[in-house]
Amino acid sequence: MPNRFLLLLILALQTSALWCAEGVLPDTVNSPVVHVVSSRFPLLLNDKAVPSTFVPSELIKSIHPIQISEILQLVPGVFVKDYGGIGGVKSISVRGGSASQALVLIDGIPLNTAQNGQVDLSMIPASFVRSAEVQRGGSSATEGANALSGVVKFSLLLPDTTQAQIQASGGSFNEWRFNGSASTPLGNDFTLGGSVELLGTSGSYPIEVSDGTTGTLVNRTNSDVRNTGVMLRLQNATGFSVDVIGRDVSRGVPGAIVQGSLGTPQARLTETDVLSAVNYAVAVDSMWNVKFIGTARFLKQHYSDPSALWAGSTGINDTYATRDVSVTSVAQYSNTDFLWANTIRGGYIDLRGNNLIDANINTVHRSTISFASAIEQTDGNVGEVRGSASVRADVLSDVGTALSASIGLRDRLSPPIVIRSNWSYNFRPPSFNELYYLNYGTKNLLPERSHTINVGASINALSWIVLDADVFGMFTKNLIVSVPINPVVTSAQNVGTARTLGVELKASANLLPSNALHFVWSYTLQNARDATGRQYVDGTPIPYVPQELINISLFYDDNFLFGNVRWNYAGYRYSQLGGEFTSLLDSYHIVSASVGVHANSTKSKTDVRLQVDNLLNQHFDIVRGFPMPGISGRVVVGISL
Repeated sequence: MPNRFLLLLILALQTSALWCAEGVLPDTVNSPVVHVVSSRFPLLLNDKAVPSTFVPSELIKSIHPIQISEILQLVPGVFVKDYGGIGGVKSISVRGGSASQALVLIDGIPLNTAQNGQVDLSMIPASFVRSAEVQRGGSSATEGANALSGVVKFSLLLPDTTQAQIQASGGSFNEWRFNGSASTPLGNDFTLGGSVELLGTSGSYPIEVSDGTTGTLVNRTNSDVRNTGVMLRLQNATGFSVDVIGRDVSRGVPGAIVQGSLGTPQARLTETDVLSAVNYAVAVDSMWNVKFIGTARFLKQHYSDPSALWAGSTGINDTYATRDVSVTSVAQYSNTDFLWANTIRGGYIDLRGNNLIDANINTVHRSTISFASAIEQTDGNVGEVRGSASVRADVLSDVGTALSASIGLRDRLSPPIVIRSNWSYNFRPPSFNELYYLNYGTKNLLPERSHTINVGASINALSWIVLDADVFGMFTKNLIVSVPINPVVTSAQNVGTARTLGVELKASANLLPSNALHFVWSYTLQNARDATGRQYVDGTPIPYVPQELINISLFYDDNFLFGNVRWNYAGYRYSQLGGEFTSLLDSYHIVSASVGVHANSTKSKTDVRLQVDNLLNQHFDIVRGFPMPGISGRVVVGISL
């Protein structure tokens, strides 16, 4: 008996939850969550022990985002660092974490690159995204590396019936976009679908530059972009699918404006990115299911700046290529009492390029293998606690072993009230840049580690309003930060420790009996501070973490007239460690609006809308030295056949 009890205890500690009612598998690198909902508005997912917000396709269509980062601002705890205009880099921060501490998935496939650990949201074609889910809090035990502060999950938009859609828009700063999608059955239960998006802009918007004494109005230069995206899916009803996503991007890299200088007027970046995935699922019996997943990615980047003569007589001319392949198997067991899954994943990544830390090589690589197990109780009666626990082991050839774990509880006190709590221990491996980049990388870096705690509740006492609140803490050690070595060289070092505490509030309400008018409000109060004990920086705010985030949105759609008004506010923040007044960035608020009409016939559906961003023509920087555009507008026409 004691041995059996010990075996069961070890098994419980090795298994994890966060396998929600929708069938989310731990470490499902391409098992997308499919939410069947009729709401047009953000939904709270109450089947999870961590706070999760689901943004459905109807809401994305209502906003019609040019870039997918626009919809994430509806979610509490999310801040988008925007380097200006459509061509500017857009990275995500969840609960004050860095961009490399938030894992981004598309249909379960990780998009964070091994080179820098981040994702540029501006380059994800918005028309390819059906829905989004933001999971706030550490999730390394269930999702894998980089999930210290949160996980963003996008699902692909591909129709599963025979249809076609075309959409075109044009607007300020010579902005234009075209996207189209279609699907058709091929027989034998197979369906083929595809989408294409073309996006371009001159990016030449008016800005004010100053040399410290006088200001001059000029146009932003070298901020143009051309982005082509293609997506294909072949699938059948038996659980087999093949996905291919590709994009080709060319854009200027304008650089920061400092003391009147317009940055880097000749710098260019081109990227070619191809991502593919193969899925096959089979039911072994009534209780066991097995899924096999294979993914492959090729990313090539070329950066040039002939004006950077400090790097040599010809300037900068760097090319990097990343190859990333993985194979995953997931075995799921389910009965009336619990769900249990075990995952094994192996992968290989390499980076080829110049300017690596060792002049004798031009390739660095990483082999990985991970083991994860998950268990969660199924829903019980009202008042019964549903528990979960998780563990995961990752072995990385160039970093070592990392263990992750999480424990969660969810209790439905009564039909309208749900409380949740979660603890997790998470990790982020150093990126290739942090390990191997010339004059910056350090080979013996340790993974970043964090403990996160979350306690929250939601209430739906009335049929027309939902209230939600969370209190969280994230305690991170081995933070990788840039430490000055001399006046011109910095080095990546494990010298950072950080403490982030915060509160997130959210309200969502239907304001008319017809559900045509909906209100969304979210508020985040957070305090992220350095806790390293280092002189001059200990206790000071972490750069680029706003103290407050607020979103207020109204959406209207009566099947003929539709529109929305959105107000986003970000509080003050600092651009550098130390909390010096000279690095303080002012708060800002942005108002955006759109109005349109549906024109439907028996054979087609047509939407026409007018959108205006930055309606009050605010002049501000989200990132110091990268001014944002003023008021801008666009006209959008879409047809579905």
